[in-house]
Amino acid sequence: MKKDVKFIAGMIVMAAVLLLMAGGFWTMVARQAELDRIQERTAQESARKSIVLKSDGELKYRIFLDMASREVFEADIPSEGIYNSRGVLIQGDELLYGDIVRIYGDNELTGEGIPYYPGITRMERVSRADLEEAERYQRIADEVLSSGNKALD
Repeated sequence: MKKDVKFIAGMIVMAAVLLLMAGGFWTMVARQAELDRIQERTAQESARKSIVLKSDGELKYRIFLDMASREVFEADIPSEGIYNSRGVLIQGDELLYGDIVRIYGDNELTGEGIPYYPGITRMERVSRADLEEAERYQRIADEVLSSGNKALD
C-alpha cells in the first residue's frame, strides 16, 4: 500500500511537471508569434510604397515614385525576384507601367540627378494602378524631374 501511494504521488508530480512544460512551451510559441507580427508590421510601415513609371517616355528607363513623399528614384529588382501581395516569390517577373510595389530596405537614396535606391532587400507587387491613376502619378514624376528632383508637396 505504501509503495502504491508513492507511485501515485510520483505520477501526479510527473504529470504536473509535464503540464507546466507544455504550458511554458505554448506560451513561448505565442510570444514569438506576436513578436513576428510586430516585426512584420514594422517592416511594412517602413517600406516605400511606390508606383512604377517611365522616364523620357520610355519604359526602358524605369523609375519609381514614392507615393507618400513624392520622391522619384531608380532601383533594381532584387536578384531573387518580385513577390506578389500574398508573399509568394514570382521569379522572372517583370514590373510594368503602373505597378504599385512595396520596397523594403534601408530607405537611403544615393546619387545625383535621379537618385538610386541601392539597399533593396525585398520588393512586393501589391496592386496595379489604372491608366488614369498611373498618368496622374506620371505627371507628378515629370514635374519632380523637371524641378531637379525636389519632392513636391
